[in-house]
Amino acid sequence: MIIFNKEFSTKIANNLTSSFSLPNKLLCLIDEGFVIHSNECIFFRSTQPIDTNENDGNFFDKTEQECFYNELRISDYIKKDIASIAVNFAEGIIGKLKKMESKKFEVIVIFDDFDGELDAVIKLHTLRNEETPYIDIKSIDEYQQPIFICRTE
Repeated sequence: MIIFNKEFSTKIANNLTSSFSLPNKLLCLIDEGFVIHSNECIFFRSTQPIDTNENDGNFFDKTEQECFYNELRISDYIKKDIASIAVNFAEGIIGKLKKMESKKFEVIVIFDDFDGELDAVIKLHTLRNEETPYIDIKSIDEYQQPIFICRTE
């Protein structure tokens, strides 16, 4: 399932290109897969925190913990075609997660503009009935930043 807000539709969607491939560093993150820790949080295998068998008391809930550790800034990996690569990367993550687990996951792409340069932040978390999702999709059009979301459901 793909969800996006009006800001994405008007500022980003028309500029997406499909004639590219993901950089190797991003492909490796997907190919290396994910790990589920003892507290049922999912993380990119290559960037996971140490599994302490306890919930980290610094976080409000598991969603916040996953979004914190699974945050990637696309400009750390590439310098051009950021929007297209961010969307393709999010779809690649969801494709991998669909094969891995019966749980429901969400990948969020939040676009921002620093000094006229477009960038994108990727966040990944498990959708849990007992927790609030990171982005309230019922009010997604109220967000000022362009947002693109992929879900496994």
